[in-house]
Amino acid sequence: MKRKLTLLLISVFALTTNAQTLHFISMFDTNDQKIGSGMKTERMLINNEMQTIAGYLEEFGYDSQFSDYYGVNCGRSSLMQAINGLQVGSNDVVVFYYGGHGARAYNNSEDRFPQMCLGEASQSNWVPSSLIRNIIAKKNPRLAIILTGCCNKEGAGVTIKSIVAQSSGYTSEANINKSAYKKLFLESKGVVQLTSSRAGEYSWCTEKGSIFALALLDILEK
Repeated sequence: MKRKLTLLLISVFALTTNAQTLHFISMFDTNDQKIGSGMKTERMLINNEMQTIAGYLEEFGYDSQFSDYYGVNCGRSSLMQAINGLQVGSNDVVVFYYGGHGARAYNNSEDRFPQMCLGEASQSNWVPSSLIRNIIAKKNPRLAIILTGCCNKEGAGVTIKSIVAQSSGYTSEANINKSAYKKLFLESKGVVQLTSSRAGEYSWCTEKGSIFALALLDILEK
């Protein structure tokens, strides 16, 4: 009996440690006076979509882990702790999404992606989205997707920041083609980084969420 129990525990442990996981980390600046209302709606829409996708991927053997930061919890400290603390397997999928303000430094020709403001008053606490990409990529997931819905416009006083990863410590489903989600998330590999505006451009937000998020959700639905 003891031997059977030991074998059972070993089997359960093996299944747990070998589980494939969809990791979703989201940051929304819902406290901002200008765009906070739109970000509240966007947070609901994006998280609902990812929960739905996670449900589809369960049928293909994937677990899911969600980390959702908003309001006072949207900030540099929470972001870096969440990203550095990721435990990623070689067949895992990591999706990161940020909705809020963004900016870039003048004369930064090395990084065309924005810095995320994260509701932080001091620009020294703003985080380059490319840094997040690089930290996640160093963890070697099968697929990493970094999505940022924010401005990418130069701002006075914004300094160029390092994007080198310094540390890795820290609906009805009747007509859903689930094989399309399988192909998109489970049969792809590499690193994908998308943002809502080119270098030097603004992004726009409505009460229903950012135009970037609404377009993204429309494409996923199709």
